[in-house]
Amino acid sequence: MLRDLAILAVLAISPTISWIANEEFLLEQKTVYELLRYIDQPEVSGDGSYYELGMSYEIEKNIENYNDEECVRSFLARYKKGMQPRGKVFSPFYSELLGEAIDLFRVFLNAKDFETLNKTAAWARIHMNEGMFAYSFSIAIIHHKATRFIRVPALHEIQPHLFFSETVIKRAQEVMWRNDISSSHISPKGYSVIPATYGIRRNAKNYNFDEEEQRLNYFRNDVSLAETMHYAHLLRPFWLGSLEISDDVLAAWPPRGETFLWWQMHTLALYNMERLSNNLEAIKEFDWNYPLPYGHYPNASYPNGCQFPSRKKRSRIPNHLFPLLQKVRDLESRLSSALDTERVIDTDGESRETYKQAYVELLGNILEGNADSINLPFYGTYYVLAKHILGCAPRPKTKHTPCPSTLDHFALGHRDPMYWSLTQRIVNIYHDFSSHLCTYVYEELVHEDVVIQSVEVEPIFTYFEDVDYLVSTGLKVPNGRDEPVVKVRQCRLNHLPYRYNITVKSAKVTSVWVRVFLGPKYDFNQMELSISENYKNFLLLNVFTENLENGTFTIQRNSTQDYTAVPEDMSGDSFYEKVTRSLKDINDTFEMPWYLYALKLRNSIPKGRIDGLPLRLFVYIGSPIDEFIHTHLPLRKSITFPLDRPLTVDPARLPNAYFKDVKIYHKERSKIKHKTRETN
Repeated sequence: MLRDLAILAVLAISPTISWIANEEFLLEQKTVYELLRYIDQPEVSGDGSYYELGMSYEIEKNIENYNDEECVRSFLARYKKGMQPRGKVFSPFYSELLGEAIDLFRVFLNAKDFETLNKTAAWARIHMNEGMFAYSFSIAIIHHKATRFIRVPALHEIQPHLFFSETVIKRAQEVMWRNDISSSHISPKGYSVIPATYGIRRNAKNYNFDEEEQRLNYFRNDVSLAETMHYAHLLRPFWLGSLEISDDVLAAWPPRGETFLWWQMHTLALYNMERLSNNLEAIKEFDWNYPLPYGHYPNASYPNGCQFPSRKKRSRIPNHLFPLLQKVRDLESRLSSALDTERVIDTDGESRETYKQAYVELLGNILEGNADSINLPFYGTYYVLAKHILGCAPRPKTKHTPCPSTLDHFALGHRDPMYWSLTQRIVNIYHDFSSHLCTYVYEELVHEDVVIQSVEVEPIFTYFEDVDYLVSTGLKVPNGRDEPVVKVRQCRLNHLPYRYNITVKSAKVTSVWVRVFLGPKYDFNQMELSISENYKNFLLLNVFTENLENGTFTIQRNSTQDYTAVPEDMSGDSFYEKVTRSLKDINDTFEMPWYLYALKLRNSIPKGRIDGLPLRLFVYIGSPIDEFIHTHLPLRKSITFPLDRPLTVDPARLPNAYFKDVKIYHKERSKIKHKTRETN
């Protein structure tokens, strides 16, 4: 299995692929973007052709154009009985709404060709709930064989109300309808800009508001991080079995259970370092029987006027969620029993031993509660269920009127501090599991032919910068116009590219794997940490292969060569313009990311401090591996090896391991010397 790719990122040697623009591909890409614009106004569709197509198309009369006709008939029967109406809120965390979305997805997936998919989408854009349409169609685009490499618009361009405050959305809407620029300004590129902050609701202080936690608003409200979490779900929806997942996704990504666990550990390590940077205490744990330690106060509302639910600090789980609460307790009890007895139960009632490296995948599938779980009916959908309960959303008056919390959206969950308490609980379960695996002995860790002599790192600087996010394609437009272009400007964390050199002495010509990790030097009480207890707090910055010559050799790397992250995506309006321009010029070279959805480079390290945030870089050089896959990563060991298990061997004894103390500084961008650095 492709075990070692437990990494949610672009891992290929080249993050892009280029080819001479193909007219068929470009037309299909343009179509997908236009179908996902103005989804709450289906009559607005460029030249209007999609609306006319959707109104005239009848699925039942064209059922021979779908691979699974019975699946399509089942959907149509459900549709005729009534599904989530347009104008209502959609979330996949409500079982009936999810069932409807899955049925719609399967209709898309069974379209025999792009023409049928296009017609079906045009029909659904008019007749289906707009949120459900965007969700199901986006997943279908990723997994349908006819739409390989087609890019889905960023979620904030489809549903901007999920990302920005109701005040900001209202101002943007005024610009759209009245062309009123009094609450905006015009950028040099000609679009309207609405300034945005990380505001909270006016009555938040009446809810025992925790001001200290607001220091992390720049991180929790980061749009790029939210998009990554959203598209990670679209790549592998928990309800979709591996047999239905795109071959491209299966080939490029690790098994889903390992990916799920790696993502929890990676983002938690980053979040904890963000807390250290802001002098915040460790994440508070929670007990289902006691009040929740954190409140949450979203400053946003859905297009139908329903405000995102708030939760007071020290709130208890509401009574209407008690049945689900009992269920999640039962699931935790079953999981605890499996870890204690070292056995899990499959669907045949047979028990399997758990404490083997291969069962990391099994544990991840159980915790996520995905379709590949060894026993989904018994171990349930723990992750989704726990998030829904912690969100404390009100009881819907009817099945069609939910008001989901931020935790009821895969893109928004990390905004709620309780998300991180849950993530910590999941990561602790993994580390409890890994502590029962055999620890690595010296012979497994050492590379006798390689000695790391030194590691030098350039000063690392973080800073805040303004970023403009396209929102006009997700707002209502007057008279069928799709102008003006409106963007929301928000401050985001970034860092300068930095270089590091690894000086290595090799006893022979050999190929090696180099892993670079970043982690804290001190805990929340400013006590220095030992690697034996601190290994779990390191995140992987980079992994790459290197050919060493006999003698001393310096490996030179730049942070932009990080294979665990990619540069920021092109804005939707610029990308759409590039597509249309390439259509007009058949000789234009069109460049696309090899993997479309990945963690962004600026999210790869934590915010620094003015006096420097003390961290540690850990460099490990491993033995060559005989088996490889196309992403050039080792097949046999975990991607986070050797920090995937408790360390009983002091890394100082290993000639092929090296710790380097580093500091990350935070300054205003204009005050950082050497503002630009070479990236090669």
